[in-house]
Amino acid sequence: MAYTECSKSINKVKLIWEDAYGKSYKIQVSTDTAAPVNWTEVYSTSTGDGGMDEISFAARDARYVRMYGTARGTSYGYFCTSLRCTVPLLQAAIRIPAI
Repeated sequence: MAYTECSKSINKVKLIWEDAYGKSYKIQVSTDTAAPVNWTEVYSTSTGDGGMDEISFAARDARYVRMYGTARGTSYGYFCTSLRCTVPLLQAAIRIPAI
């Protein structure tokens, strides 16, 4: 399985599929410092339909992220043209003074 390096805390992954998509797949993250061996599942589905998937989950530290396919949507395998990670926005209270 292929993976990509993030080196951040992430809370969203965006997948863009070609005609060959994952019907069932998992999004997994790893904090391993070298080639990743230990993976933690942050999302799974069995109802994938191709196109574009935007997947949100609780923020997790992740040096690496991967899509782990468990069932193909077609007979052609898996072909994900883009896998993007999103970093959580910094949320801070802003005090607006009275005028």
